[in-house]
Amino acid sequence: MKSVKAIIFDLDGTLVKIPSTNFFDDLLVRALEKVGIPVPPASERVKLWISGQRHEELLKSWGVGDSYVFWKVFDELDYETRKNMIELGVIHPYEDVSCLEELSLNVPLGIVTNTSPRVTFLEVESFNLQRFFSVVVALGTERQSEAKPEATGVLEAFKALGCHPSEGLIVGDSDADVIAGKKAGSKVVVVKRPHVKLKNKPHMYVETLHELRQLLPDKQYMNINGKIPNKKPTLRGNENSEQV
Repeated sequence: MKSVKAIIFDLDGTLVKIPSTNFFDDLLVRALEKVGIPVPPASERVKLWISGQRHEELLKSWGVGDSYVFWKVFDELDYETRKNMIELGVIHPYEDVSCLEELSLNVPLGIVTNTSPRVTFLEVESFNLQRFFSVVVALGTERQSEAKPEATGVLEAFKALGCHPSEGLIVGDSDADVIAGKKAGSKVVVVKRPHVKLKNKPHMYVETLHELRQLLPDKQYMNINGKIPNKKPTLRGNENSEQV
């Protein structure tokens, strides 16, 4: 794979360790119960995470009348759950995120996540990740129809980084990441976290994020000999972007 000019990362499951493979499904069940909707079987629930623009249609088939209200309930449960787990140290960054320091000195970095802006802000700030990224695109709640596997967020992030998608790299852990990256015309790398089980094949697998350094141009590859600038990335969660 040729050297890259920008890298976009997924957040949960790629940079931040989520405590259980059932974490999001458990939240989904709780949210459905809270809005009084009979919980569909697991084989049906799993479709939601790769439904993209079809999410409203799928939720409606379950009996959800207002998808926006549903996602607000889901995101509130998500926020309170994660806040507690972060405080307890249950949710934390993977050890290999230490490579972000070197990567960010060589190429611009971004995050595109399906998590709500509020929860994204919580995680990025809690783990001091904002210093590595120039743009963070959060596609939950208001922008759910643009969530991965749609390519919207990926294209938006690459544009903000000044990089054509074909010259950029997507790093993730899910089928949604692979599909979104390929739709955007980017190369996709999947990091082999213990929970990774994909139906869609990425362009490349890595065992650890440290392996991404080999994709940097030789002239850009360097050791760390100083401090990282205190970046303030733009958080794009709705029409009103804000500085993280």
